[in-house]
Amino acid sequence: MSKISEINEGYTIKERFTVGGVGFVLARRDTEIAGFVTWQFRAEAPVDYFWGHYANTREAAYSDYQSRIEQAVLNLYEYTGKPPLLPPMCYAVTPGEGELILIRRGEMGYSPVSFSTGSTEKNKELADKMNERLMATKSQTEAMTFGSMFGWESKLADPRSYDEKGIPIVKGKKRPHPER
Repeated sequence: MSKISEINEGYTIKERFTVGGVGFVLARRDTEIAGFVTWQFRAEAPVDYFWGHYANTREAAYSDYQSRIEQAVLNLYEYTGKPPLLPPMCYAVTPGEGELILIRRGEMGYSPVSFSTGSTEKNKELADKMNERLMATKSQTEAMTFGSMFGWESKLADPRSYDEKGIPIVKGKKRPHPER
């Protein structure tokens, strides 16, 4: 499955996250001056960008991107009184190596954690304890793990796609009748 890169004003869109009726993108172009930008968009017009914030470094651009997302989350919470679907961050364990990682809302990829152990099981226990402290549910953690790997606009980056144990909900699948 090949994914065609979206380009706007010479910048390639690298990250995208929607909060309620607004969204933000982080984009990059190969230039030394203003090589990064974050733009806002309306959810109903996801390719009409406005209010660009330009940056010279990846770090500055990511900081602005995260800041804009967090401000939109706060604004939505103040307006609706409903908590956000996803927490600002959560902990997870990489599927292959079993390393403990930190995932941030809206950001592709993850950050390694310095207190990761050599044991997958211990790391899972640590992740569960840390997520409990952060009040991140299993469904939120699964959604954030998926979003950080495959994109935040996916249905599986929504915690409502999982049950309370973090297992994907399969709609329309018939359950076998119990034996009588």
